[in-house]
Amino acid sequence: MHIRLVVPMISALFLAFNASAVTITQTFKSNWSVNVWDYYGNVSALRWNYLGYAPFDSSLGKLTSISVVETISGTRENSADALDIREAFFTGWDPSRYQFYSSYTIAPGSNDFSQTFTHTYSDEPALTRLTNYQYYTGVQSSGKGTGGAWYYFESGTKTGAHSISSETVLTYVYEAASPVSEPASYAFMFMGLSVIGAVKLRARST
Repeated sequence: MHIRLVVPMISALFLAFNASAVTITQTFKSNWSVNVWDYYGNVSALRWNYLGYAPFDSSLGKLTSISVVETISGTRENSADALDIREAFFTGWDPSRYQFYSSYTIAPGSNDFSQTFTHTYSDEPALTRLTNYQYYTGVQSSGKGTGGAWYYFESGTKTGAHSISSETVLTYVYEAASPVSEPASYAFMFMGLSVIGAVKLRARST
């Protein structure tokens, strides 16, 4: 075997043992205008929506982190009102059964607002909830609707109407393959050099 063929083969094997991470990104958009209304005696401006999302995929490797970046902008009728935001990625019919969840407040200020919120989950229990959950595909045993994986977004104020635009980016990072440990890397490099040396000796003897 010629040395010019051996080196690329060794390089390819080394790269195969050091596969890079796999990143999956999903984007969700919510846009609406809300008027004040009476909900069981609680006067407020509130609206929400549900969007399906692709859950954890074990075939892509080990899930190492999840990040959620949400950019919210809009206009509120009363600049003195705080805007309440909730979001959840959940399974089944009930947002309380969330895999990961965030809530925050856009503080009083100007009528027009724009803010970005970032949440990163890289440890328990969020990853365990996501990777171990058995996703329903039909009506659950409770009989309360169909299951699945859903993104939930809600905006509301106590007294004033508002319009809102939200873009949420969900990112999964998978570890596609276990990286080669440092001792193993040295051993692999030594093996490659040995092969190259053997090829050189063979070339000389012939």
